[in-house]
Order: sequence, then structure tokens, then C-alpha cells
Amino acid sequence: MSILFIPIVTGLAWMGLTAEIGWSAFAVGAGIGLLIWRLGGTPNRKPFQLVRALRLARPGSKLFAYFLWELVVANVEQLRIVLAPRIDIRPGWIRYRSELETPGMQALLGVMITLTPGSLTYEESAGEDGSFGISLHVLDLRDEEQVLERIRTRFEVPLRAMEAS
Repeated sequence: MSILFIPIVTGLAWMGLTAEIGWSAFAVGAGIGLLIWRLGGTPNRKPFQLVRALRLARPGSKLFAYFLWELVVANVEQLRIVLAPRIDIRPGWIRYRSELETPGMQALLGVMITLTPGSLTYEESAGEDGSFGISLHVLDLRDEEQVLERIRTRFEVPLRAMEAS
């Protein structure tokens, strides 16, 4: 089943890109997918495993729910700041050290922080000891520990659960 995943997806994507629904368009896309799969690694490479996808469903949905909640809360906070008669903010730059190990999860953490209103990731780097860190700008940095703890509990913990699965 895993060997068929890439050709099926690329076949469907090719049909969408060419705006042609039919077996010939699907076959061309599937052929491109097989070529990509063959050039991308060894013949016994498994690009998709259903068991792993099912294991990631629960932590992924939990992460998605946390992210949506943080998105709503951050938007309300930004609205409160903008509509206030006097804008009382303390913007600042902070560095967040993460325990995530895979580059995909590290990038996802940076993207999620950037997409949350009021924060912006401007640099991701590895420390000398191999630790991963993200430098970010926060619109209201009155309590730095609270900001770091919120990132850790809302984003990093679910990402680590997905990484361990």
C-alpha cells in the first residue's frame, strides 16, 4: 500500500493541475509520481504508513485545536490593544530554546509561532551544544516567562508527542 501512495497522489494532483479528468491524465501523473519515488530513495522506501498516520491523528488533532484556540485568543488580545484608548504594550525580542529534534517539527513550531498574531519568528538556529533555538519578536513582553511557557505548553508539547509517535 505504501508504494502506491505517491503515484496516486501525484496522479490526482496532475489531473487537478491540467484540469483534465480521465485515465490518461491520471496515468501521466502516476508515472511522474513513480519516477519521483524511484529517484527519491531506495526501492524499499516506505513514504507513507497507515499505522503511523493513525498514531499521529490524536496528537495532531490536539495540536490543531490548541493552535486554533491560540489564534482566537491572540486575535482578541490584538483587537483589545488596537481599540484601547491608549496603547500600552512593551514589544521585545526573546530567544526560545526548544527540545524538538526533527527539522520538520522545528519548522512547524516556527511557523505556528509566526502565524499567531503578536509574535514573529525571525531566526532559527542550532546552538553549539546541538540545541535548537528560535529568536522571536513579541508585541507585548511584560512577562517573558509566561510567553515562553505558553509556547512550550501549547505548541511544543503536542509537537514532541507527534515526534515521539
